[in-house]
Amino acid sequence: MCPKKECCLAKNELLRGINGCKGKRLFNSKNSTTYRRLRKSWQIHYGTGYAAGFTGKDTIRFGDSGDRLAVGGVEFGQASNLDDSFQQILVACVNTEL
Repeated sequence: MCPKKECCLAKNELLRGINGCKGKRLFNSKNSTTYRRLRKSWQIHYGTGYAAGFTGKDTIRFGDSGDRLAVGGVEFGQASNLDDSFQQILVACVNTEL
């Protein structure tokens, strides 16, 4: 889930020019009729890295509109605070409740 294009642009010199969002649709909860923000927060620590945020629930769709798999009730983490060491990594914490 990449809410802003800026989050996908590499800040590290080794990764400069790589765009993790290229060819992907950006998630915007305001554009979803099935999205619900949940009252749960999350945080994760790896070595010196840290990320934290909140959870949301939505229907996730895979594939083109004519040949699509839809999975409802997917709970996922949305980062609101990323340590610099996580800036090049797109973290998707997915917990399906089906």
